[in-house]
Amino acid sequence: METPIGGVLVQTYIYMWMADSSHTGSTTIMIVDDDQMVLQTLRRSLRSRFDHVIALTDPVAALEHLKTDGDSVDILLTDVAMPGLTGTQLAKMALRFLPRLTVLFISGFINEQQQRDMPENSRLLCKPFTPTDLVAFVVGEEGEDTDR
Repeated sequence: METPIGGVLVQTYIYMWMADSSHTGSTTIMIVDDDQMVLQTLRRSLRSRFDHVIALTDPVAALEHLKTDGDSVDILLTDVAMPGLTGTQLAKMALRFLPRLTVLFISGFINEQQQRDMPENSRLLCKPFTPTDLVAFVVGEEGEDTDR
C-alpha cells in the first residue's frame, strides 16, 4: 500500500501469515523482551501454536514469575540485551531452580562474549526473522539458529 504524506511516498508492507494446523497443545512459553512492540509481535506470532503464552517486558518480573510458578513454564524465549538483567543472566538464574527449562534467545546483535555466556544447550535466533521462522525455531525445527 502506498500513501503520499506531505510530498513523501510512504510504502506500507503488510505481511500475512497463516498458522500451521499442527498445534503444540498445553506447552507454556514465556517471552521476555524489553521492547513492548517486539514483545506483542512475538506474542501474536506464537499464540497460534501455543495455548499458553506469557509475555513480559521486565526480566526481573520474569524471574520472579519463574520462581513462584516456574513449573508451569516449558520454554523461556528471551532477548539477549535488556536493561537491568540480561537475557543470559535471566536464563542462568532460572536454570538453577528449573534445570529442565528450554532456553531460546533472540537478538538483533550479539557479540562473541554474549554468545559464550549463553547456557549450554540454548539456541539463538538472530533478528530479523519472520513469524514462520520464529515458530519453526521455537518448535525445534531447522532454521537459521545457532545451537550452543
